[in-house]
Amino acid sequence: WLNGDQEVVDGMATFASFAEDGRAALNSRDIAAFGGLMEKNFALRRELYSDAVVGASNLEMVEIAHKHGAFAKFPGSGGAILGLARAHSDFESLRVAYENAGCVFCVLEPAGRND
Repeated sequence: WLNGDQEVVDGMATFASFAEDGRAALNSRDIAAFGGLMEKNFALRRELYSDAVVGASNLEMVEIAHKHGAFAKFPGSGGAILGLARAHSDFESLRVAYENAGCVFCVLEPAGRND
């Protein structure tokens, strides 16, 4: 980024577009579109930084989500993922899978829900 690497500069612009599109998806309650953007975010991060930088344990956490039909991405620089299950009924199988892998599983509920 600081060196002006065009691939990284373009990637950062793409990340920004994901954020804009994500807000629209959330406002319209289009969970599938939001989850798809999460997946695109993670795929782009992997492409820009490589699997070696992303790290095997981080890739494993994302793979666990995928095996259970959930969307996943990093919320920051790694060491944790943010997942989006397709249904509340998926939480228990996700919890068991993550705990069996030595991970901590937390359910987050959005603030200000109107339903």
